[in-house]
Amino acid sequence: MDDIAALKDRLDKGDMFGNIAAMPDHIQEGIRIALNADLHNLETQTFHSLVVSGMGGSAIGGDIAKSYLTRKLPIPMTVQRHYDLSGYVNKRSLVICSASCNFVKSRHRFEIMSKHEWQGG
Repeated sequence: MDDIAALKDRLDKGDMFGNIAAMPDHIQEGIRIALNADLHNLETQTFHSLVVSGMGGSAIGGDIAKSYLTRKLPIPMTVQRHYDLSGYVNKRSLVICSASCNFVKSRHRFEIMSKHEWQGG
């Protein structure tokens, strides 16, 4: 058994196996957070696009949501895996930033959005 633990430690330094095993719990927690989110101030009819911004594993939730919501949303939804925003993102876009454990990435995206020159829409 020690050989298996040593092999796991050597090959899975980021504990990807543990993260995959915990995914059902993470999904349930995400659903709980989403159901309890206070979104009453959002006027969805004013948005023309929905953008989830995340890097690596943080974008997976956006992919799952997009797969589920694609036929239900009246507006386009994209998942962006880079720091910058696409040219079509404007003041009529709802942008959701996701970062599993890196506040710096989320803050960087927020700063980009706050400096973005909102043109059009």
